[in-house]
Amino acid sequence: MMIHEIHRSYSRLGFHTYTLNETTHTEREEDEILTVRYEDGRWSKPYYDCGGGNIWMLTYTVPFFGYVNDTYFFKGTSGIDIDLRRLDIDQCPLPPGSTQLNIFAASDKCKKRTTECIAIPGLGFRRGSYRCVCKRGFYYPDTKSTSRYYNGTVIEEEYEKLMMGDESQYDVEGVFECLPCAEGCESCEDDSPCVVSLNWLMRTAILILECCVIACLPAVALFTWKYGNVKNDQRTNDPCGQPVERPGQLNSGLNGRATPKLTLLVDDQSGNETTYATCPWPISVTSRHSCDGYYPGNYYTTVESRRE
Repeated sequence: MMIHEIHRSYSRLGFHTYTLNETTHTEREEDEILTVRYEDGRWSKPYYDCGGGNIWMLTYTVPFFGYVNDTYFFKGTSGIDIDLRRLDIDQCPLPPGSTQLNIFAASDKCKKRTTECIAIPGLGFRRGSYRCVCKRGFYYPDTKSTSRYYNGTVIEEEYEKLMMGDESQYDVEGVFECLPCAEGCESCEDDSPCVVSLNWLMRTAILILECCVIACLPAVALFTWKYGNVKNDQRTNDPCGQPVERPGQLNSGLNGRATPKLTLLVDDQSGNETTYATCPWPISVTSRHSCDGYYPGNYYTTVESRRE
């Protein structure tokens, strides 16, 4: 009796008829059926209805039962078909911290290193409803294009070819990817520099000239040392305006000119904190000692020459 009462609480009084053809039906008969809840039904996976409507569909199916002689028995199923053509698919990753349920999330085929996915609403139930746009710090290779993004539909087609073993552009390096911005740019539209670029042609020419001058200095120093004791009756001035009576006095001046030129060899490369802090010191020291007449090792020679 207890079981019968429980069944009664979940049952409802209904009616059913049998259809013989489009116009002939049997009389409506009273029947007692079980109440079906949402949890009793089942959702199908998305499928393509070939021949029926040639559309993507979902079907929700629930069973229904009859009741005879205090016993319920299975009579059949009833289903609801849902057209998916107007249902958008969002294949892009969910935002951080999102609790949204999306079984298609993060299924896009964008090249994650340089591009990111942006969903396109209103395209219906089909894959590729997104764009692959360049990440911050990268730019679209075709700078003259008005649509600076990669079409998700095209990318999905190329990815499918790759999975099928056919010739595909998806795995080709550089395809469907963006290019990095120039050094110092946080964002850009092309490869234009954001900081001053070096003229390497001019710098190389100056460097070669400096190397030639530095290479000649040892020969000049040897010449002045060899003929340092030769008496020079004609008084001349060095580049700093100091009187020079003997060629040997030029050695210190040559050293003072060579040191700043050597710093150019270091400064010609891409600078860093060490080179920037070091390069001014040789120039400052040599310029002070060379143009004030305090050449190391030759101060007394200059004084004695003036006394004579």
